[in-house]
Parts: sequence; structure tokens; C-alpha cells
Amino acid sequence: MKFPRIYLVRQDFPDRRLADAQGEARRRLEEADLASRVRPGARIAVGAGSRGIDNYAVIIKAAVDYWKAHGCKPFIFPAMGTHGGGTAEGQASVLAHYGVNEAAMGCPIVSSLEVVPTGRTPEGIQTFMDRNAYESDGVFLVGRVKWHTDFVGKIESGLCKMVAIGIGKVAGAQQYHAFGYRLGLERVIRSALRQVASTGKLVGGMAIMEDARHHTAGLAVVPIEDFERREEELLATVKSWKGRIPVDELDVLIVDEMGKDISGTGMDSKVINRMMNLEANCFPDAPRIHRIFVRDLTKDTYGNAIGMGM
Repeated sequence: MKFPRIYLVRQDFPDRRLADAQGEARRRLEEADLASRVRPGARIAVGAGSRGIDNYAVIIKAAVDYWKAHGCKPFIFPAMGTHGGGTAEGQASVLAHYGVNEAAMGCPIVSSLEVVPTGRTPEGIQTFMDRNAYESDGVFLVGRVKWHTDFVGKIESGLCKMVAIGIGKVAGAQQYHAFGYRLGLERVIRSALRQVASTGKLVGGMAIMEDARHHTAGLAVVPIEDFERREEELLATVKSWKGRIPVDELDVLIVDEMGKDISGTGMDSKVINRMMNLEANCFPDAPRIHRIFVRDLTKDTYGNAIGMGM
């Protein structure tokens, strides 16, 4: 059998990392002056998500220190929907795994699945908010803006999704995902965001942007009224930085590593051009890939990937 010529190619992505992520976070927070929106001594609920994010602990610590420096009393709560096994203990454990614990943050970590209903959207979607966050004087979220693995939109994964799904806990995530199949997740996220924001409890958030190397490449502090507009802008920027396979077509793609820490579906669907519940090669800006093999780490062998049209 005659095989085609094979070349070894190495792709080098620009390194856009911030030299001092914590210092940049402090500077952005002071510039935004969100503390002027709450009364002195206010209890501020700082929402943290469940994905592995570069510098996450130091950025959250900067947010906690900012609120303390302005006379407020911050606490951290998990804003991660059903993640962490869908339990209060599991969600606190996820944060601890990323170095977000009471000793390191200098404030309480309050984890609970109890929620407060916050009304219905025009589509009839019941919205929810973590009870501890709802009973605070203001909610501030810290999360990454990134493309989502399961849908395409001007808003995908980020602060808006944390409001719509993350702080709604298990009850909210179940409700929103059910409507998402019928209406589309972007519409559900926008509609739920607006309904939850109407409570007046949300102050704003810190958006984290990463480069193709998963380094912290940018930070933005966004007031709640600008969430949708700014997240559209930030997502467009992040998409322009993302890693891509630099060819138009591949016969075989071999994937050495996969996992939830890399992507919600194990591999980044918008890089490998496979998306759950859709046919293969559904993204026009990604290469056509005819077959994907994934390494089995338990056997150190490669097998034909099944599912996701692989």
C-alpha cells in the first residue's frame, strides 16, 4: 500500500497573557467604580463558576478585596447550575479545587441549592436566583467569556449565561435547558438574563478573556445594564483569538487529550468541527474532518470516536 507523504507541523499561537492578572483586575475594578452603586457595609455576593480558568483564584480574590476596601462585606457563592454533582457540597468542592476557599479568599464560601423564584419571561420561562445571593445587597459575577460547545450565537458562554443558568442552580438549569431545545439557548439566556436583572439585585461582573493558549489575556468589568452589548463585543474578540486547525480539510484527526476541563463535550466542538446533536462538519469556518480518533488513556491506544458524528 502506498501512503501519502507525512509532515510534522507545529502551530504557534500568539501569547497574549497579562503580566499581572491580579493587578489588572484591581485596576479595572477601581475604574468601573461599581462600589458607588451600593450602600456602605453592603453584603455582596460574588458568584464563581465551575470551569477551569487561568488565574481564577487570584482574580476572584481581587474582586473580594475590592469590595472589602470599599467598606462592603463580600461572600462567595457557586454560580454553576447543576455542576459539582448538583449538590451544595459538590459545588463548594469544585471551587476549592480551583483554590477558591475561605482561607485563601478571606471571606465566607456559602454554597446552597436553595433558590428564590424571580418571575417569568415573556416566553413563560420561570427564572430563579440562589437564595443567598438574592438576600444579599448586590450580586457580582466573575466568569470567562467563551464560545459554547453546543450552539452558535452573538452571546454564548459568559456572564449572561451565569445569570441565566449559573445562579439559578439546579432548578434554573433544568428549566432553561428544557426551553433551550425549543427556543434556542441564546434566546433563553437573553430572556432569562433580562428577567433576573429586573430584580435589581445584580450589580455587574468581571469578564475574563483567554487566548488560544488558555492564558488570561484580558479583563473587563461590566455593569449589569451593559451585559448583553459588552459580551457580544468580548465574545467576538475572543473568537478571533481561538485556536484553529490550519487546513481546509483532513482525512484523519487524532486527539491525544480530552476531558471536561478542556470542554463541556470533552473536545472543543468548534475546533474539531463536531457538535452534539448536529451532523459532522457543521461549522463553515472550521476544516472538514472525515474521521476522528481519540486516545484511550487507560490502554494507551487509539479508537474510532463515536458520538457527535465522529
